[in-house]
Amino acid sequence: MLITPNIIIGLIIGLIAYTILNIGKGIQKYAIEGFKADRQIKSKNSGVWIIGTILTGTYMFIQWIALLFAPINIIAPLDGFGLIVFIIFSYFVLKEEISKIEILGIVFIITGVVLIT
Repeated sequence: MLITPNIIIGLIIGLIAYTILNIGKGIQKYAIEGFKADRQIKSKNSGVWIIGTILTGTYMFIQWIALLFAPINIIAPLDGFGLIVFIIFSYFVLKEEISKIEILGIVFIITGVVLIT
């Protein structure tokens, strides 16, 4: 497949879409952890959760724009990139540990995305 400027634009927009999707999911998880920690501050965390939900919903529109520039077989594999964003978000923001097997999984995801795309 010939790489055209439209495909490059679609790839960039697709990366942005999947980044927003997974950061939104991370923010939702952050808010849910807050719900579990202190049930008295639900109103504070519900606003955070709503922001995560808005980001997650926004992803659909941004992905649709990406699909205007590049075919689905180019855009869909970028979901793996979004998972890597989620793992990084979880490590730095949610303070979750990353195991060696998860690092190996990240390497496989990157390899798969590059080979498929």
